[in-house]
Amino acid sequence: MQLGEANAVSVGEQIMSTLSAVAEDAGSTLPRGLESEMRSAAGLAFRLALQFGMNPARLELLSAGRGQTVVVGAAQGFVDCEEGEARRGERLPVVLLVSPGLQRVGDGRSDTTRKRVIVPCEVFTHD
Repeated sequence: MQLGEANAVSVGEQIMSTLSAVAEDAGSTLPRGLESEMRSAAGLAFRLALQFGMNPARLELLSAGRGQTVVVGAAQGFVDCEEGEARRGERLPVVLLVSPGLQRVGDGRSDTTRKRVIVPCEVFTHD
C-alpha cells in the first residue's frame, strides 16, 4: 500500500509540474490551492483503482536471447516449443525466442519482489 500511496504523491507532483509549465508558457499563474486539490485527486484515483481490483504489482515481459541459458519449465517461465516441459528443470541454451512470456512481480500489497509466471516464454532450445 505504501508503494501505491508514494506513487499517487509522485503523480500529483507530475501533474502540478505539467500545469505549472503550461501556466508559465501562457504567462499566467496557477490558482492557490490547486496543488492540494491535485494531490487529493491523485490519492482518490489510487483508492478508487484499489476498489476496482487494480494494485501496485507490476507486469514484466519474459524474454531470452540467443545463446542465453534458461531453466525449462512453466513455473520457471520457459517452455520449449517442440518438447514443452519434457526436459523440465534442465538448463538449456536458447536457439530462438518464439514468443515472450508474462510475469507478475509482487502481490500488490507488501511484497514487491516475488515473481509469478502468468504466461511462460516459448523458446527453441536446439537446432
